[in-house]
Amino acid sequence: NGVHLEENIVMGTSGLYGEEMEDDDYPVCFHPVSVETCVIDEGPNGNIDTVFFEHVMSARQVVEKYDKVSQRVRALYNSNKTEDRVKVIQAIQPRPGGKRGGKTDEQPYSSTHIDPTARLVMKDSGMDEFPVWVSRWSQRPNEIYGRGLALKALPTIKELNILRRAYSFSLEKALDPPLGYFPEMLGGA
Repeated sequence: NGVHLEENIVMGTSGLYGEEMEDDDYPVCFHPVSVETCVIDEGPNGNIDTVFFEHVMSARQVVEKYDKVSQRVRALYNSNKTEDRVKVIQAIQPRPGGKRGGKTDEQPYSSTHIDPTARLVMKDSGMDEFPVWVSRWSQRPNEIYGRGLALKALPTIKELNILRRAYSFSLEKALDPPLGYFPEMLGGA
């Protein structure tokens, strides 16, 4: 996914979430996970094993995807405001004592979908494998997030912004100079 790779290079951390679908034409769907809307954590081995991220979906998509939705989302859907945006938080994390191939509530990774506005758990399931691939461009010891090329360029970017503002201010003065002055301004009496 192009967005995933671009964000990894610029920001230093990005993710790609693979979701199994109940659709024969599209059995797996991949979504970019932006560092702007996610929180990650590492397991003892240094690999990412926890991701909390935000989906923004239409009320229609939420009602179609989840059996359990908040009254607010149901009201949006019933009043034909189906395209109003709704935030959903998905938390994927290790489940202590989870076993591969077990029931969804016993699998090694839990996946909880939450409507943060209503504080409602809409879906709680599990997974045998961690479904988010998180890459980090450059990482220092004891850091969880990666460092991208934009971080290296940030001082230069800030300097260029200051110079651009000064140039614009000077250009404005040159094109629209003061037309009058008081004698005191020139050191006169």
